Amino acid sequence: MKAVFVDTAPLIYLMESARPQRDAVRVRLAAWIDAGVPLHSSVLTLTELLVPAKRAGDASLTHQYKSALRDLLSGPLLVIDEYQAEWAAELRARYAFQTPDALQLVSALTMGCDIFFTNDRALQKCRELQVILADE
Repeated sequence: MKAVFVDTAPLIYLMESARPQRDAVRVRLAAWIDAGVPLHSSVLTLTELLVPAKRAGDASLTHQYKSALRDLLSGPLLVIDEYQAEWAAELRARYAFQTPDALQLVSALTMGCDIFFTNDRALQKCRELQVILADE
């Protein structure tokens, strides 16, 4: 395993969910970290993750989420560019994914990830990556 891309749903489970979901994600992430597997994500993850804190106008929670993400990941968030946008369009055309999902998958591929950690079963159609579900 080269690297893991962490999608938004597992992070929401880690930070906001009830115990069974939170603990399952925590165990999986800890195993990868202990094995020295790099964890990556994109700016889209940050956008999606911060919505509840922004909606509530909670600057402290916004800071907590950003810090937790920064501490968890092995490097900076991928910034999506024109190249990734076109590649995401190809994935959308091939698999009929929603735009955010296609952008996340392309971000993972761009960062050299071979595992995509999510909780979206529909993304398991993607043949370019191994998709692992948070609830399995």
